[in-house]
Amino acid sequence: MRAQSRRPLFLVITVLVALSFIATGCRGNQSQNGEISRDRTLVIADPGGYTSFDPHVTYDGPSAQTTRAVYEGLVAYKGTTTDQFEAKLAETWESSTDKLTWTFHLRKGVKFHDGTPFNAEAVKFSFDRLLSVNKGPAWMFASIKEVKVVDEYTAQIILKEPYAPFLEALGSQWGPLMVSSKAVKDHEKNGDQAQEWLQSNECGTGPYTLVRATPESEVVLKKFNDYWGGWSGNHVDQVIIRTIREPATRRLLLESGEIDIANRMNPTDLEALKTVKGVRVDESPSLRNLYLFVVFKAPWTNPVARQALAMSFDYDAYVKNSLKGHATRAAGPIPVSLWGHDDSLALPQYDSKKAGELFKQAGVKPGTKLQGQYLSGFEDMRAAMEVLQAGLAQNGIQLEIKEVTGNALTAMMSGTDPSTKPDFYTFYWYPDFADPLNFLVPIFHSASQGQAGFNGQLLKDPEIDRLLDESQKLLERDQRIPLYKQIQQKMVKDNDALYLVDLPEAVGLRDNVQGYAFNPVYTNTYDYYHISRTK
Repeated sequence: MRAQSRRPLFLVITVLVALSFIATGCRGNQSQNGEISRDRTLVIADPGGYTSFDPHVTYDGPSAQTTRAVYEGLVAYKGTTTDQFEAKLAETWESSTDKLTWTFHLRKGVKFHDGTPFNAEAVKFSFDRLLSVNKGPAWMFASIKEVKVVDEYTAQIILKEPYAPFLEALGSQWGPLMVSSKAVKDHEKNGDQAQEWLQSNECGTGPYTLVRATPESEVVLKKFNDYWGGWSGNHVDQVIIRTIREPATRRLLLESGEIDIANRMNPTDLEALKTVKGVRVDESPSLRNLYLFVVFKAPWTNPVARQALAMSFDYDAYVKNSLKGHATRAAGPIPVSLWGHDDSLALPQYDSKKAGELFKQAGVKPGTKLQGQYLSGFEDMRAAMEVLQAGLAQNGIQLEIKEVTGNALTAMMSGTDPSTKPDFYTFYWYPDFADPLNFLVPIFHSASQGQAGFNGQLLKDPEIDRLLDESQKLLERDQRIPLYKQIQQKMVKDNDALYLVDLPEAVGLRDNVQGYAFNPVYTNTYDYYHISRTK
């Protein structure tokens, strides 16, 4: 996810425009001729609402549920794998021996939703715009020197320096997506490269087009008749993505058959759904982890205070009681299932007595009042704060728990004044691409503070920065892994954050939904084109 990313989870959007336009082609809120039957419609419910459909700006999961359907990149991760790639808008590709020049041979006969043909000029335009806008996921492609049009269907991307996970980054669902240059130019205002327009409209090449979008309510997509992949297989004609924050409501709608897929189910509802006829639960291994970040301000700049904090959290109780076993304890900043993870880390253990001694040593007195923030609608985050609250209370320390919206959380994280921040906040991280760099640079590198990324805790460690910078230039995993192990050892020893749990992708589905397959790189989103439903 990104020095300015995934994103992290939610992007700063200052204005959400209520959509009510009537249009055709590459727009939101198109008029829709004819009713599409329920059996040709897939309905999904998610706790998060979209923020923007601009493929070069948006960097959050709820928005990607739409952008993954309407935009495409050159390559994608294949099936459920995290180390294999398949052709999308590029049919084949190769790189030079030094990995500085990447050549892509493009698919012919592809159209954008406004009828504009896709070609090498479109590749150059899209990457130039991504880097020029320089928001959200742009950090992943900072190594690009230039994009060349070799001929109509051949494009070359030249890098300034080697970037080990370049192909992996091209498979991301955030950033390297193709957009119609005509649509951008037609809707540009005051040199904004159509950012305002693309916030609530789209113009990609994907299998679905945007019909209507209402913030905090729903997004409606319909199939793009001229999609290059064709429509001869099993597909749905329409996708409806509903924003429903309450997990119990999502569960009830799934049980009644009003929706087909319920995203981000909590442990209580997962257990309940297992007994419901006509519904199944899918818990696939993922690369999503949950952190409790400590803002680097007094007293937390003191490593002894952070050690005490890490020993105030009952990790086992959180997994067993709060999450009912629907997670595993995290072991450091890199998920256990991702290459580069160090399985020899000495993790902190819950010990309130020892924590009390360390708090006294650090000058954190009983009666101290702290604040922690969690994202509204996410019960695992709230429960984590409650576990910490109980642990701190053992030593007379008070924790106020505050529920905040996604935009409020992102705005807080983007700030650089520690006095305006809470003491702690919870945050998920799931990947832009399957590489340890993606779990370290966007949230722990000092260059990722402020608008540049998700280092909202304001960590600044020159040694970690140096190791990360060095690792990006090494092309072989065998060379990079020792550096990642050094980083993990240091971060766990220093208690730079509380690494809580690695989470599965927990989804509830109606039995008549076919074709669902989860890829850990595409957390929180769906490949609608390959999903169908029976009557």
